[in-house]
Amino acid sequence: WLQALGTARLATAVEDEWAREALGAAVPEFLRHFSNPDFPVLKVVMSEFTLVDRGGGIVPRQRLIRDGSAWRFA
Repeated sequence: WLQALGTARLATAVEDEWAREALGAAVPEFLRHFSNPDFPVLKVVMSEFTLVDRGGGIVPRQRLIRDGSAWRFA
């Protein structure tokens, strides 16, 4: 379970093409969604995200914060 905080914008034409191809290769069963131009591609730049991984022992929520180009637990 992830929850992200950050900013989003429409992808550029180059980012859009790359993302659709990457998603189509990763999960081809959803290709009809990824190839639909009515579904926009957004680029999200996260500044913080919260995660829970009960099986991995991360309970309750752990917060990760972006610190420059690295991530650290808050």
